[in-house]
Amino acid sequence: MKNLLNIEDQVKVVLQGEGKENVIGNGEIVTVTNIDKFPDGTIYYIGSFHVNCPEGGEGYDTTIQFKEGEYSKLDSKSGPGLSSELTVDNLEKCFYEASHKGAKYVGVKIQMQGFPKPEIIINENENFDSKFAYYKKAYNDNLTLKSFEGVKIVGFTYGDSFEAIEHDLMEA
Repeated sequence: MKNLLNIEDQVKVVLQGEGKENVIGNGEIVTVTNIDKFPDGTIYYIGSFHVNCPEGGEGYDTTIQFKEGEYSKLDSKSGPGLSSELTVDNLEKCFYEASHKGAKYVGVKIQMQGFPKPEIIINENENFDSKFAYYKKAYNDNLTLKSFEGVKIVGFTYGDSFEAIEHDLMEA
């Protein structure tokens, strides 16, 4: 079997099969840190990710082992957090990267029916987890609002200043 990933690639772990749906790390976006080829030819990857503390503490970094076929690739981006495809998975990747790189802000550009220009919402680092949880609950996979399809996320990025967010999103 051929190795299809490289060290530092980011993928979403997708474990399938009985009992695997509750494995810690299943569904997480991970960074590949190790690749092993077993004697039977099976390729196994180790991916690292961060688990947040439910009470707001620092949380901890951990790893998960998965094999070829137990992940989905994430789209490449054209800038920090800017994705070529607007999906809830790529929005998750943006929040994940921003959090792990210590970015101060995630900016979200929202187009609303009846308004001539979109609005820009800037989320601070301390709110990343709860804001992404809201977006995931309130928006469809294609980033339209579940309760009203006239509202759609049309861009997102992260950065350390309002100016950086403005530059990325006003160009998008």
